[in-house]
Order: sequence, then structure tokens, then C-alpha cells
Amino acid sequence: LQRNMDVLSAVSDRLGVAVSNLQLREKLRQESIRDPMTKLFNRRFFDETVELEIRRSQRSGDPISILLVDADHFKGFNDTYGHDAGDVVLKEIANILRENCRSQDLPCRYGGEEFALVFVGLDKEGATAKGEEIRKAVESREIHYGGKPLPQLTISCGVATIPIDGEDQHACLREADKALYTAKASGRNRVVAAGN
Repeated sequence: LQRNMDVLSAVSDRLGVAVSNLQLREKLRQESIRDPMTKLFNRRFFDETVELEIRRSQRSGDPISILLVDADHFKGFNDTYGHDAGDVVLKEIANILRENCRSQDLPCRYGGEEFALVFVGLDKEGATAKGEEIRKAVESREIHYGGKPLPQLTISCGVATIPIDGEDQHACLREADKALYTAKASGRNRVVAAGN
């Protein structure tokens, strides 16, 4: 009986170590694909996932749209209110993106004050409408820092769709970036689709 108890104890200990190792591995994996501040997926995960979705899309014929989102006048905001207030704003944009995404959408922090969303199965018109929904949600959100409301926040967005605006990730991102630049140059606080 004691020998059986010893064997069970040893097996239990090894299982405990194995479970702990799996939990640690998953934690490290999550940390490697998530932005630590916003908890959105990071650019590395975005790049990997877009490539997989493009291959899937080529088989199914479904479109993939990319929405680039940039906080308007963010540098000036940071200079005026400080980086801590800027971090609050970025976290709030991330929350709005999560609130306005479908389960199959992929919101990511792309870098700095820029975000990227992948819309699987949404054509350019649908992605532009989704971008407008997000833009309005950001514009209407009251954000507080230090117990006081911050000035109204706006975003500019550029949309491009695979395969219409490019056959691969780089071409589509280039077109979405051009559309984002057009949105900024046209007065900001708007969504512009590639080719418009």
C-alpha cells in the first residue's frame, strides 16, 4: 500500500510540474503576441495571422480587409497632457476596437498610436462601414484622466481589401496606408477606402 502511495505521489508531482510548465509556456506565448499596455495582439501576431488568412481567403474566395487606425494629433496630445494620459487614450481606443469587432475580427496594436484590424470575410464596403462605426464610437467616447475629462479624441482610418487592392499583405497594407494618409490630409476624423 505504501509503495502504491509513493508511486501516486510521484506521478502527482510530475503531473503538477507538467501542468505548471504548460501554464508557463502559454503565459510566455501570450506575452510574445500581445501588446503589454493595450492587451491587443501585437504587430508580430498581426503579420503572421494576415499571411494565414490570405492563404485561407485564396482557397475560399472570401475577401480580407485591413483597417489602419491612427489617433489624430496624438503627438501634440502627448506633449500637452503627458505620456500617462496618452497611455490612457491608447487603452481606451483598444477597448473601443474590442467592443466594435466581430468574433472573427483581429484588432492589433500596430505601433505607436496606430492600430490595425483584419476583417475576414468583409469586403471594402463592409470594412469601410465598420471603420466608420469605430470612428464614431471613438469620437463620442468621453475619456477621463486624473478625474478630469480629456479633450475629444478622433481617429483617421484607411481601408484596403485583398484581392482588390493587392494580392498580398504588403500591397494591401501599402494601399491602406495611402488611404490613411489621404484621410489625414483631408482633415482627419474620417475613414477613407483605397482607390477613393
